[in-house]
This record gives sequence, C-alpha cells and structure tokens, in this order.
Amino acid sequence: MPNCDWYGTVEDKRPILDFIFSEGKCEVYENASDYEKPLRRFNSTKEVIDEFDRSYPNGNKWHSVFLQLYVIGSGPGFSARS
Repeated sequence: MPNCDWYGTVEDKRPILDFIFSEGKCEVYENASDYEKPLRRFNSTKEVIDEFDRSYPNGNKWHSVFLQLYVIGSGPGFSARS
C-alpha cells in the first residue's frame, strides 16, 4: 500500500479533505481503531477534523489523525479502460 505522510495544521488539511470527499473516488478510514472496535469510515471533512478534539485517557489532546484512503474500484481485476 502506498504511503504518504503529510504534516500541516488542521486548517491546512481542510481543503484537501474537502476535495477528497467531494470527488467521491475514495473511502476514508482511520488507520487504527480504538481497542476492540472496528475501523471507522469517515464520510465528511467535519468527521475527520472533529478527531482533533479527542483526548487520550490521561486528558492530553490528540495531535495527529492517521487515515487510510481506499480508491474505489482499485485492486485485482481493475483496469484503467473499464
């Protein structure tokens, strides 16, 4: 799976996330789930941005959100000519 680490402020991320969700060509998932919970799929920029308001059990705020993008239609049997 290709990987791209991108660092920026929450506001830097907003236009990129808006583009990803408006295009509708990718599904956006969290990279890792909370303990004993399934991976969550995000459906909007707001859902992702809201993750920055989460806190660890010790009260410290999250400083990053790790995402996985699944390109719809990719994988075995996919052809660019389809």
